Amino acid sequence: MTRAIRLLPILFIALSVPAAGQRLLLGLKGGATFSNGIGADAEGSTLRLGGHGGVLTRLSLPGGLALQAEGLYSQRGDNATAYGFTIGRRLTYLDAPLLLQYHQQDLFVEAGAQYSWLLNESPNLQPVFRLNELTVRPREVSFVVGFGYQDPGGAVGGLALRGRAAQCIPAR
Repeated sequence: MTRAIRLLPILFIALSVPAAGQRLLLGLKGGATFSNGIGADAEGSTLRLGGHGGVLTRLSLPGGLALQAEGLYSQRGDNATAYGFTIGRRLTYLDAPLLLQYHQQDLFVEAGAQYSWLLNESPNLQPVFRLNELTVRPREVSFVVGFGYQDPGGAVGGLALRGRAAQCIPAR
C-alpha cells in the first residue's frame, strides 16, 4: 500500500472528531461532470457528459475557514471517435479531494488537491488492431478550485474545476 492510501483513513478519522466551537458536517455529494481533453496531445477531444457521487466530511474552522475531505466515484474521458490526438475513452475513477474552503455568509470558495485511482477504462471505439495500445495512468494527482452557495438548510450548489498535473496518457 502506498503512503497516501494508508494516510487516507487517518485523515477521515481526524476530520470526524469535532473540537470545541467547531462544526462537523457529514453528507452526500453528487452532480454532473463535463470532461474533455485539453492540450496539443488532445486536439480531437470532444466533450463527455458524466456524473460523480460520494460522501464528504467538512470540519468548520474559525475565521470562516473549513477543511473538506471527499470520497467520490466519477466518470471522465471524452467522446472522441476518431483515431489520433484524443483520449478516446470513458474513464471511471475513485477520487479523494482534500479542500480548504473560505465561507462568507452563504457563499464559499475552495481550493485543494485530489488523488485519483483509475477503476475502469473503456474505449469509445473498439480498436481494430491491438498494436501499441495506449494505456491510461492508473493514479493521478490533480488540483481543484471552485466556488458555491450553501443555504441555511444545508443544500449546496457549486462549480469546481479539476485539472491534472500530467498527461492522462503518458508519452512514449
